[in-house]
Amino acid sequence: MVLLDKYLDETDDEVDLPPSYDTITTVSTVIDEKPRPSPAPSPAPTRPTASSSSSTWFSLLPNARAKQARQTVISLIRDLVATSTTDNSAATPILASCASALSPSSFSALLQQPTFEGHTPIYWAILNRHAYILPDMLQYAGPLSNACVADIRLACLASGDQLLFGKLRRGELPFIITLRADALVLGSTSADEIDVREVDGEAAFSASMKIRLWQKRMRVAGVVGVEFIARGRIWSLTFFSSPSPSPSSSSLSTRAGSGPWQVALGLMEHSPPTFVDGRLVIETFSPLSSSIPDSLSSESSLPTHQSYPPLPSTPVPTSPTQVKPPVVIRLKSTNQLAHRTSDGSVFSVLELGRGGPSSQKPCKPPQSAAWSEEGTQYTNSLIGVLSDDLGWDNTPYLAPDGTLHARLDARLEKAEGGSCIIC
Repeated sequence: MVLLDKYLDETDDEVDLPPSYDTITTVSTVIDEKPRPSPAPSPAPTRPTASSSSSTWFSLLPNARAKQARQTVISLIRDLVATSTTDNSAATPILASCASALSPSSFSALLQQPTFEGHTPIYWAILNRHAYILPDMLQYAGPLSNACVADIRLACLASGDQLLFGKLRRGELPFIITLRADALVLGSTSADEIDVREVDGEAAFSASMKIRLWQKRMRVAGVVGVEFIARGRIWSLTFFSSPSPSPSSSSLSTRAGSGPWQVALGLMEHSPPTFVDGRLVIETFSPLSSSIPDSLSSESSLPTHQSYPPLPSTPVPTSPTQVKPPVVIRLKSTNQLAHRTSDGSVFSVLELGRGGPSSQKPCKPPQSAAWSEEGTQYTNSLIGVLSDDLGWDNTPYLAPDGTLHARLDARLEKAEGGSCIIC
């Protein structure tokens, strides 16, 4: 702008103003001898000055500087998340400098926008495993939008990061804690835990779960869901109370706990379809009840159809102290399990969990749907019925603190006929 002002100053002496109106009237021929009132002199036309021109240019500077600052920040953020050789000691100051260059709302929006190759900077930080900048980046981003959360879930799936996915699901640090639908029941109780173990060399996995205050949450909310990553897919396991016919009408009641308790296994977004032959095992509580069986190890010498240990036969109770058999729910289908976008008739775990305590809409139970595409049969969920014992007070299947210990064993294979490849 110094050059601009100098240019304007040098042109001041070279500007020739037009003659005034009085000069023109003195040399004109008098046509009318009668005196006429002289017209008021017109004001001399104003010429542009250096100060007025400079103010016009300077008014454009904030927008230009803001755009330049944004582009610089984008370039620096790209360098931070796109490379795997970023200097950890320099990452935090660079991120802080980027945050100071923009307003908090602008920087938050930038971190949550799909700026790089259709994904957010947070996505690339997770995919390239930049754990050292992720907490600060999430703090600057502030409350995450639904679109940003979906992008983070996809990053966890692409990187196979079950640990980070679990923290996102539970709202734990480094993620900002959000209100869960059953937060009033859990209170300060720690969130659910899931330990996933994939079988080397086989299309199989086992997920051991500890679900806190399971029975109480079922009675209050009518639905308890968990999600985890295994074999390149996001799985959902949802316990829910099915509707029961109302005595006064033929309609179905959606009140929590009004019908039998069931469980549904499904796939979430970005998960390819697959055959599933699995079982959910809930044993009577003991300190080791949630351990993963050794038979799932790749070193097992059992043949494929005997990779899982045989379940004990159901004994006839002879005394109150006799140990009850485990609850086993088969989850299998001859159709491929697939995720389907919710259209009102298809079950979605995310919709069940986002109502919140203030939602006026009741939780709808899962509804299994089947469809065909190009000759392939699909289903959106595998549903099984839980044992009545799980709803009893003082049930032996729950820990003293109300925690349910369960294990999902699954093989990504087609269940042929009535044969059982797991039992």
